[in-house]
Order: sequence, then structure tokens, then C-alpha cells
Amino acid sequence: MLFLFIIFSAIFISVAATVILSYHMAWYEWGNRHPELIERRFARQTLWFVARLLFSEVFYLLITVLAHPLGWLPHRKSPGRGEPVIFLHGLFHNRACWFWLQRRLSHHGIGPLYSLNLNTWRDLESITEQLAKRVDLLRLRLGVEKVHLVGHSLGGLVARNYIQLRGGANKVASCLTIGTPHGGSRLAPFALS
Repeated sequence: MLFLFIIFSAIFISVAATVILSYHMAWYEWGNRHPELIERRFARQTLWFVARLLFSEVFYLLITVLAHPLGWLPHRKSPGRGEPVIFLHGLFHNRACWFWLQRRLSHHGIGPLYSLNLNTWRDLESITEQLAKRVDLLRLRLGVEKVHLVGHSLGGLVARNYIQLRGGANKVASCLTIGTPHGGSRLAPFALS
């Protein structure tokens, strides 16, 4: 029991440190772009807002990290008819990070829903090839012309690469990117891959 407590505590501290560091860097960048906000940064209302954001971000990232092992389980078929939606996760995640969103969308009759475990230790072209194969397989298996792509962070870059450079534009009905660093990221030097 003590071992589990230590593991959970280490995960919690890592998640909280990651969120706090990310927010600090974002706050610094935002302050440099908008100097007029510097005077209001320590206002009670601003601090309360930031505290709520930090708490919710730590909570949801902790859930995502703890759910990570579920992403290694075999993908279960989701119900739905029509054009499939393919979810692409970000760096160092797996398809488990989409679990809650997919569950909500499925509940509302959206689907079929698929997610890929991208090998984020490989280069962007290799990952894009993985997506291209999945898109072609789903189009053939389901008898549809197009798919929808939803990508978070690196997954958004993969989707964009597939559409713009790898000939996927005529196979994609829509593409939504969330938190994707289309202009690059100052956090890239911290990535191990």
C-alpha cells in the first residue's frame, strides 16, 4: 500500500510540476506580448482565475496520465454510421487520452470513432504514413469516401502533414486541431524524441 502511495505521489508531483512550469512559461510569453497586462497579473480576480485553471489542468492531466495504460489495450469498435472520426494524440500520450471525449461523442450518436496509438518516437513522416494506412483501411472497410481527423498537439501536426503534403486532402472531410504548435513550440527542446 505504501508503494502505491509513493508511486501516486510521484505521478501527482510530476503532473503538477509540468502544469505549473507550462503555465509559468505561457504567462511569461503572454506578458511579454501584452505589457499592459503586467499591472493586472496579481489582481485577486486574475489569481483566482489562474488558480482554477491550474487546479483543473492538474486534475485532468492526472486522470490522463493514470489512464495511459488503458491505451495499450486493444481498440474496441465504436458504434455509429457515416464518416469515421480518427483521433490523433499528442507527444508522449496514447489513445487513452481520448477516452472521455470519445465516450461523450458516442453517447450523442457521433461515430464510428477510432483512435491510433502513434509511435511518437519516430519522425513526422513515419507517423503520417501510419495515419495514411489507417485512413485507407477505414475508407475501404467502411465503404466511405472521407474521414474526419481530430488531432491534439503532435497529432494535429500529423493530420496537417497528411492533408497538405501527403495527398490526404481529398480523403478528409474535416480536420480539427487542438493545441497544435503550427508555428513551432518553445517547448520542443524539452522533448526527448
